[in-house]
Amino acid sequence: MNLSVVRIVVMLGLVVIGQSGVFAQGQSRRVEASRDLWVSAYRSEQGGNNGGAAKLKLKGFQEFFLIDFDPQPFAGQYCVAASLHLMAAGDERLGRVTISTITAPWFEGSGSGYQVTSDGSSFLFQKGTQDRWPGDSGDLTGVILGSGGSRWGFADASPPDAAMWQAIPIDPAVVQARIDGESEGFFVIDDVGSEYSRDGNRFDYKLLPNRFFHSRESSRSRAPYFTLTLRPRGPGDPPPPAALPPASGKDGEKPLTMPIDFATIARALRDAPTPKDLPPSATQGPLAIQNIDGVAIPNNALFAARGETIGFLIDADPATLRIEADDSILTSVYRTPLVGGQVDPLVPHPPEPDSSPDRSPSGDGDDAKTAASQGPAYVELHVTKGAKPGPRSLTIRTAQETAVVTLQVWNFALPDRLSFIPQMNAYGVPDDELDYFRLAHDHRVTLNHLRYGWTGRVDQDAVPVIAPVAKDERSTTGGSGWDWTKWDAKFGPLLDGSAFRDSRRGPVPVEAFYLPLNENWPMDHESHFKGGYWVEDAYDEAYWQEFRDAVDRFADHFEARGWDETVFEFYLNNKVYFKANRDNRWDACSAPWVFDEPANTQDFWALRRFGREFWNGVQGRTSPRLAFRTDISRPQWQRELLDDVSNVQIVSGALPD
Repeated sequence: MNLSVVRIVVMLGLVVIGQSGVFAQGQSRRVEASRDLWVSAYRSEQGGNNGGAAKLKLKGFQEFFLIDFDPQPFAGQYCVAASLHLMAAGDERLGRVTISTITAPWFEGSGSGYQVTSDGSSFLFQKGTQDRWPGDSGDLTGVILGSGGSRWGFADASPPDAAMWQAIPIDPAVVQARIDGESEGFFVIDDVGSEYSRDGNRFDYKLLPNRFFHSRESSRSRAPYFTLTLRPRGPGDPPPPAALPPASGKDGEKPLTMPIDFATIARALRDAPTPKDLPPSATQGPLAIQNIDGVAIPNNALFAARGETIGFLIDADPATLRIEADDSILTSVYRTPLVGGQVDPLVPHPPEPDSSPDRSPSGDGDDAKTAASQGPAYVELHVTKGAKPGPRSLTIRTAQETAVVTLQVWNFALPDRLSFIPQMNAYGVPDDELDYFRLAHDHRVTLNHLRYGWTGRVDQDAVPVIAPVAKDERSTTGGSGWDWTKWDAKFGPLLDGSAFRDSRRGPVPVEAFYLPLNENWPMDHESHFKGGYWVEDAYDEAYWQEFRDAVDRFADHFEARGWDETVFEFYLNNKVYFKANRDNRWDACSAPWVFDEPANTQDFWALRRFGREFWNGVQGRTSPRLAFRTDISRPQWQRELLDDVSNVQIVSGALPD
């Protein structure tokens, strides 16, 4: 195998190494694998052990293996180069691969076929079925890929030779950690994951192909092995660590600060009556109120701050409801039509002038069907800022029944400006969209409308008018003039707050606003994209220059207008597999990676590059407020790739505490 020129990616930088410069520093030797273990993160296989299997498997972010060598013979040695050699046991080939240290002991075990054993490790358990892995995640991810003090590097595997062997360069520091007792072995993961092929406009997607290799249980001639290049440790080399770093830790975290006086809130909560202290409702029959999950609210007792809106369900026809409350409580009643078994949408009652209350959401005007599609009434109470604190009673009447609801108003008010930003993500809003923005604003959430689609084409009104300019008038960073007149007229009221002047929270600008920037605007993606899974080789410099220029133009305009309260978000939403979802057409989507909810390392790596270029476009600016937003459903595979790049992340519940 020719390893004379191998590009190796170490942590987050690129290093090119050559044979003559590396192997002259030490002696190269073959080192046999002492143990190996294939594990799976797939839900039904997470507790399975494959330590006795004759194969190893890599499958993107779903299946991986652990491997090791005996470090004892190399004590006092310093690693200057290393590689892992694997012999394929199937048709799939390796591309880029990460090899990470493991900062907790693991046990090879004797299982196969995802067998649950008492003697081996699995993705979920450090050993058997009782001992979970250390770290916040509670699984293997707590001790690999940067977590728990681990370190990693990734590299492109060599092409397979005639016998189907491939070699994966390893960051020497990862091997050194094992020699020095800082690691318990090596974790190996396929960074490419899903693959695709393209023939003109034909797109074929291969979701997480299975990559099989012979394990050490196969035979010595096919078993994986390492090649290490070592020399005696010199006085200029870093000393070995004193001990393993902790598997987790939160030392040094700064506490969050919030613009609310929590001491005042605490006193109000302490002194307020509890539900058991309040009188029961006049009836505990069908007019007992429920929370949005349909669970009865004890004693019909509600609690709210001044400036807060709360709601409840009640089993009644909205047309028959009458609510008696003092002027400091604003009331609204809604129908709850059921769509697919879920309440969607809430329909005001009395209806808006242009609505049709007797029609079901499907457009069916049959009264019986309409009635059957309705859920309970939804009642909303808004406590005005001038409301006096303390308990008060509200009476709810129908033609036959009466219920009393007790509302405790706290002795503090919610601020007009939000302490955190709950975003309502939208891909389409009706033409009267300003009404929807006001509705969200009144309910203390932020409507954020993404104004481009799968192909990266942006809504015409979401971008300034870009007109060519004379050649001698072009700047060094752009070849066109941007006219913001129409853009400012449409979006300016959202960004200066004037759209909300008469709202409950007053003229507070929208808290977040999507920029129209994406992989296909303002750049033309297809004229720049050169192919490949790795973003560092995918585009020419002109592509990035046009992107950086657009970022700078937006930031410059926002700063000039003084829009300094809104967070302007650059967000990439598209996914490469959208091409497969639309008749396997390459032109069905402009994304060559999974940008939204990234899955494999290739996706996180691409997001990192776009984020870095975004910040390069506004380098040195302190205004306006800008963000590179990412939506992450698999944070356990993110590593440090988006650290100091993405400053707004929408993350799934898989994020460790």
